[in-house]
Amino acid sequence: MILRYVVDVLVDKTPDTPEAKEIRAQLADWSGLVHEASGRRLAIVLTVPAESVQQAFAAATRIIDPLGVPVSVAVATEEARSKPDGWENVPDLVSVQEVATAAGRTKQAIFSRISKGDLSARKVGQEFLVLRSDMP
Repeated sequence: MILRYVVDVLVDKTPDTPEAKEIRAQLADWSGLVHEASGRRLAIVLTVPAESVQQAFAAATRIIDPLGVPVSVAVATEEARSKPDGWENVPDLVSVQEVATAAGRTKQAIFSRISKGDLSARKVGQEFLVLRSDMP
């Protein structure tokens, strides 16, 4: 099964040189994003279709080989990269006012449902928030 892998590469080149502009042009076909990383190095992000991490790594190294020796290379599926370890997606929360407007009710009516336990809400700071999926 072919997946899309994101390959992050750090190259020991300075970002503001004509050589860096050439690299940007060469990577256009690979949806390559080139930007400055810490230490004034060039960071390259490629999206590569592949059947495995090893295959994605091999493809990426062939693509970047003419650009210089990489300092580091990291490969992950798009899914894994978009959800870092230990982090969960932020739930879709809405304010009591938004719930009231969508339901055609007053804020007081919504607060009443929350206090009775008919509507689940979470207090964040000074405000109560409701999961969008729990909206009446």
